[in-house]
Amino acid sequence: MLYDEMGAKISIGVESETDEQQLRATLAKAANDHQNDAGRDYLIADHLWVEAYLLRGEKQSTVSAGRLARYIPEILMQRMKIQPHRKRISSS
Repeated sequence: MLYDEMGAKISIGVESETDEQQLRATLAKAANDHQNDAGRDYLIADHLWVEAYLLRGEKQSTVSAGRLARYIPEILMQRMKIQPHRKRISSS
């Protein structure tokens, strides 16, 4: 885990030799492992974003190697006692 403030975005590190299939599996596993964290804040977003960065030793890529967006259904939000974000449309 490179970055996680328990919001709607997580940054993870993957080895630079990771192939596309491994990258996809790693992104999905990170989303599975962390989407239901009790402290996660979904107040302004209904998706969990997981971004992967390549690592070589202590160096991290500046551009993400891959990104996954996981929709968090309202039923899950209700279970976690979170109100889903609704866009307001003003009528003029």
